[in-house]
Amino acid sequence: MTALPRLPIALLLAISALAACVPQGDVPSLAVRPAERDRTTLPPVRPTLDVPSDPALGQRIAELQRDAAAGDRAFDAAFGSTEAAIARAGAPASESWVEAQLALSRLEAARNDTARALTELDRLAIDRAAVPTNEADYAAILEAIAAVEAIAALQQRRLDGLRARLSSL
Repeated sequence: MTALPRLPIALLLAISALAACVPQGDVPSLAVRPAERDRTTLPPVRPTLDVPSDPALGQRIAELQRDAAAGDRAFDAAFGSTEAAIARAGAPASESWVEAQLALSRLEAARNDTARALTELDRLAIDRAAVPTNEADYAAILEAIAAVEAIAALQQRRLDGLRARLSSL
């Protein structure tokens, strides 16, 4: 009996394995569907009901705004020392450059209270969108979100400016 060469047998096995992968019948396309192209987000549709104002909600909003303001003060307090550390920074990987990197990390951490307050306000808006909420209360949540987003955006721009200065060394 003659032995078949190994290569043709391996080739036949590979072809038969690939043949099993060929789709049978109508298969859905993997192309992007219109719903996947539309990335717009609309605010939640909330029913308009006459709901009394919630004093506890107002207190929670005020508390979160105070937390954001405290985070902003912490950021401002750390900003000056970070700016000074970057001004003293030498060449990359030098001791003064590493100290400036550490100062940037501390400055980033100083943003935590502001970021946490913004997250909680967002969560509050989502939770309140799902239940009947006084229109004025819901508007207060959205106003607080906008105010805290402005604080966070300014912090980010200032932080990015310092990072750019340090990376240009």
